[in-house]
Amino acid sequence: TYTLLNDSRPTSPLGPTLHINSTGAILVSWIGADSDVYANLSTNEGFTWSQCSKVSAGTYRNISTNFVLSTWFIAIQATNSQISIVNSTDDCKTWGASIRLDSSGSALNPSIASDNATNNLYVFWSENSGVNGWDIYYKQWNSSSGWSSRIMFKNISSTIEPLPTVNPYAVPNDRIELIYIN
Repeated sequence: TYTLLNDSRPTSPLGPTLHINSTGAILVSWIGADSDVYANLSTNEGFTWSQCSKVSAGTYRNISTNFVLSTWFIAIQATNSQISIVNSTDDCKTWGASIRLDSSGSALNPSIASDNATNNLYVFWSENSGVNGWDIYYKQWNSSSGWSSRIMFKNISSTIEPLPTVNPYAVPNDRIELIYIN
């Protein structure tokens, strides 16, 4: 039995995510009672944990994590329905500036997949354009060209938010497995 969240602040963790990379490092991230995003990292398969670090301050309601090229990524959904991403290249001691991924301000439920063979990272989310209803979008990141433009993955035109969920480990050659409600 291991204690994953040993945090002395009075919080009620929401939406915890857990990601294990190919070296056995484990990242646990969650939204605290103060609505900020926090993370703990173990580099020895959960026997010890780093000091809790604040990833991003704000008002958040959904997160997703992944790891590629020695970098941890956390996609964040703010309560104002914007999707952004932050990263850490120093084992979660510090976190980079937030980068906004969506463009409508009506985006929900980020989900991240990575392909360690190609070092590509994908962030999917559902977005309501206000005209045709909900659709699924994504952006791709790689180390040579950075972030792609926003791409429509699936035109659903649904009145029901599709809750996209992607397998965090893409099949080699960037084959993505994604499920959603239609």
